[in-house]
Amino acid sequence: MRFQQHLLLQKQQAEEADRRDAYDRHYGPLRDQLARRYQGVRAWHEPFARSVARMSEQHAVAIAERVRASQQQLQAQLQASGQTSAPVLGSASTPHHIPAAAQGGAAASGPHVGAHTSAGGSSSSVASSSAASSAAHGSQQTSTQPPLHYLPPHQTTVSLAHAHAPPHLVQQQHPQPQPQAYQLQQQQQQQLQQQQRLQQQQLQYAQQQFVQQQQQQQQQQQQQQQQQQQQQQQQLQQTVKPALRGASQYITPPGVPSGHPTGLTDTSPPPPTRSGAGAVTHAGGTDANVPITRRG
Repeated sequence: MRFQQHLLLQKQQAEEADRRDAYDRHYGPLRDQLARRYQGVRAWHEPFARSVARMSEQHAVAIAERVRASQQQLQAQLQASGQTSAPVLGSASTPHHIPAAAQGGAAASGPHVGAHTSAGGSSSSVASSSAASSAAHGSQQTSTQPPLHYLPPHQTTVSLAHAHAPPHLVQQQHPQPQPQAYQLQQQQQQQLQQQQRLQQQQLQYAQQQFVQQQQQQQQQQQQQQQQQQQQQQQQLQQTVKPALRGASQYITPPGVPSGHPTGLTDTSPPPPTRSGAGAVTHAGGTDANVPITRRG
């Protein structure tokens, strides 16, 4: 009994080994093909990522060069027009400006000077004292009053009349600002900023699309692998379960007697044996009523 069980167990192990070999022969090339395909996708993805990074760096360098070139061009235009920087409204940095309060003080002191000269005597002292007071008043208000060329037209004409200076000389000392160059600089800066924003948006959109495509490909590959694994498991279950079910009928578990239904049972009668003179025994007993026939 144990010998038969041992033979059955060896037979089952040999069948299982044959089944594994068949499985490897059938699904081994498919597994290798999937591995090669994964390596190919990875080898394609890495150069693409490097090319995207290189393109972004080139875009950044090109944008920086454009900004530098535009700044140089604007600086050259400003130097050609006679300015070192763009004008700032309300600044008191221009030399030899005459504030309106000082001009008003000089205009107001004019009649007093004439009255003193007509009254007699000390015209020079009165004129010098009035000029000193007007100069001091003008120096105190220099930091708060705007330059001459930023005042309204009627104030500039009055101040020029009381300053006793020709208009062309005053215009030479205080050159008019050129707002066109300043506006051109602002427009160019705005255009560059808009171009940078557009390029950044395009790069972000391209990166998002690439990431989405990669995620979709990975999900598809995972789904295919899961489906293949499920199919393989189903095939194994379909092939292994019937064999195990058939073999369990002939294998006696340890600790179970041989006459148990789960064990190995033999219902066929044993062969008859001859013992003594003319007696035939069946299943360990003797039967004298059974005749023995001999043929000569």
